[in-house]
Amino acid sequence: MNLFFKVDFMDLKELQEYVDKWIKMIGETDWTKWNYFARLVEEASEIGEILSIQEGHKKHKKIEDFDMEVEIGDVLFVTSALANCLGLDLNKCFRKVQKKLNKQFGKMS
Repeated sequence: MNLFFKVDFMDLKELQEYVDKWIKMIGETDWTKWNYFARLVEEASEIGEILSIQEGHKKHKKIEDFDMEVEIGDVLFVTSALANCLGLDLNKCFRKVQKKLNKQFGKMS
């Protein structure tokens, strides 16, 4: 099964389906919620490391050694895997955030 296909756009449901199939294909089906959460924290910390280098707080590594798009993609992938593990629909999760933000700040025009 080849899951490496070109997509110009993937919605959240398709992302979750892709991640689920990929995880099953490589056999990483025994990860727990905690494993996914720990991996998400690790991926987010890599974004923090890039930002720290960009802001000049960290100088011992070259910014060229990092790719922010890949790191953000890793966060999306692991977030999707965690949502799948928890039985959550990312579209529904995001709609709830939209509702919360609309209530707090007003609807976008």
